[in-house]
Amino acid sequence: MLSILNEATPFQVLGSIGIVLALAELVVPGFFILPIGVAFLLTSLFAIWITSWSVLLPILGLSCFISFWALRSWFKKTQKPSHTNVEAMMGQECEVIESIAPHSTGYVKLYGDEWAARSENEKEIPKGTRVIIFRTDGNKVWVKPAKE
Repeated sequence: MLSILNEATPFQVLGSIGIVLALAELVVPGFFILPIGVAFLLTSLFAIWITSWSVLLPILGLSCFISFWALRSWFKKTQKPSHTNVEAMMGQECEVIESIAPHSTGYVKLYGDEWAARSENEKEIPKGTRVIIFRTDGNKVWVKPAKE
C-alpha cells in the first residue's frame, strides 16, 4: 500500500482526495467538505504541470480560500431567506376555532397549534372565519378577516 503512494503522482493523490471529499459531502451534513474537495480538485489540475509539493501546497491553500469564498457566495445567492418561529406566522391564513369577542381573546388554529387571538379592530370574529395573522404579541396573535 505504501509503495502505491510513493509511486502516485501529485495529480493522482490530489485528485483522489478531492473526489473522496466531494463525495463525502453527500453523506455529511453541513457545507464544509465540498469546498475543500473542490480545492483539491483545482490543485490537481495544477499538478498536471507542477510536481513539486512545495509549490502545490501553497496553491492548495489558495484554492481552499477561493473555493470557500466562491461556493459560499453562490450558495447565498441561491438560498431564499427562511423565516422561523413567530416570523413565519406573519401573513399566514388560519381559522378561528373559538370566537373572538370584542376586547377579548379567542383562539385560532395554525399548523395544528392553537393560538390565543385578538381582533384587529376589536370587533367580533365568529368561529369558522378565515383570518390572517398580522401581528404577534408574546404567545398571542392579532388577526383580521381574510376577506374584507
